[in-house]
Amino acid sequence: MVKKHKILIVDDTPEWLKHHLSLIDQMFKEDVFEIHTATSGRQGFNKVLQEKNYDIVITDLEMEKVFDEDYAGVWLVRNLLNRDETKNTKFLIISGAYSIQDIADNLKVDCIAKSLLLDNPLILKYKIEELLYS
Repeated sequence: MVKKHKILIVDDTPEWLKHHLSLIDQMFKEDVFEIHTATSGRQGFNKVLQEKNYDIVITDLEMEKVFDEDYAGVWLVRNLLNRDETKNTKFLIISGAYSIQDIADNLKVDCIAKSLLLDNPLILKYKIEELLYS
């Protein structure tokens, strides 16, 4: 039996959760992923602490307000990056926020702008493969 890679997708918009799930299902025909979802940064954080050992956490930036100066996605990534539970976890931010690249660079994680994803859905497949196998 092939080991399934664990992915957590965190987004507060149901349509985007469905979109990401559908793309992954279409692009990876083999049943190689165990995918969980969360609808807020806090819920995603708690899932990671409970489930442990996610290979990839895919998150939106703009969700609930956690702190006045932070996007919930930034809070989520920042608070998971240096934990023992996530030492082997890769992070991917998918957002329509104008500053996504700067935010991802500051956190030292990968990102995809939602506009690019809509124009070229295969970018998600390539990014997941890159994160898993690099």
